[in-house]
This record gives sequence, C-alpha cells and structure tokens, in this order.
Amino acid sequence: MAKKVTKKVTKKRVKKNVEHGQAHIQSS
Repeated sequence: MAKKVTKKVTKKRVKKNVEHGQAHIQSS
C-alpha cells in the first residue's frame, strides 16, 4: 500500500539488511 514510503525506507533498510529489509517491507 505504501509504495512511495517503501522506496525511501528500502534504500535505508537495504543498506543494513538487503534481504531482511525487503522481507520487512513486504510483510508490512
């Protein structure tokens, strides 16, 4: 639902956890 927010969050989360970040966003 929040694709715009995910794009910004993904860049920050992916830097720390690429797989974890993506999974977290998809789960959210």
